[in-house]
Amino acid sequence: MCYHISFEVKLESITDLFPDLIINDNLEIEFPTAIYVDGFAHGMRPVMLTSRKDGKKHLAKMMWGYLPDHVKNMESAEKFWRGYVNEKGKFIKGYVTLNAVGEELLDKPMYAEAARTRRCIIFTDGFYEWMHVYPKNKRTGEPLKTAIKYPYLIHFKENKEPLMMAGIWNPWKHTEVDTDTGELVNLVTPTFAICTAPATDTMAQVHNSKLRMPTILTKEL
Repeated sequence: MCYHISFEVKLESITDLFPDLIINDNLEIEFPTAIYVDGFAHGMRPVMLTSRKDGKKHLAKMMWGYLPDHVKNMESAEKFWRGYVNEKGKFIKGYVTLNAVGEELLDKPMYAEAARTRRCIIFTDGFYEWMHVYPKNKRTGEPLKTAIKYPYLIHFKENKEPLMMAGIWNPWKHTEVDTDTGELVNLVTPTFAICTAPATDTMAQVHNSKLRMPTILTKEL
């Protein structure tokens, strides 16, 4: 899976690929860069989509972590992602929506419409995966049950272009309480998930536990 990325992409490298790209004003003023981005922080990332209104490509900020509209507010979103204890004391497991399995998109009610009509591209300059190595028991020679995890940063060796990942997005409609006035405010926050695919032979040597990787796109795709 892909839960951690590197984002030291320059805005100019994106506009070189897509000269007609329309850029959100906030992104031009403050383009977020970081060598390490933890998806579980559910931060805002630059994502490219094609607008239904004008048919043009737009670069906008979206929150990493796909949210369906039945999640009504950020408090509910935290429970949706991280799980919660219900009124009977039972823990209800949360959903990890940083990624969506590409082969299953059309079979999942939460993702099916987005897979058909709301596709997007996530720009990175690399992503992190962990290789699992199981040391042998010194006495028996058998592999231990607990793996040692070695992090790898996967990126283009020489190509300076951004690494582009396929994604799906949803304009999440939610209602929050204005902290200043106490009034309810209706909001729309775009959220996205990175689509994954089976690992290639090379990637399978690194991400040898899940055998998955993000779906990497070229400009032609």
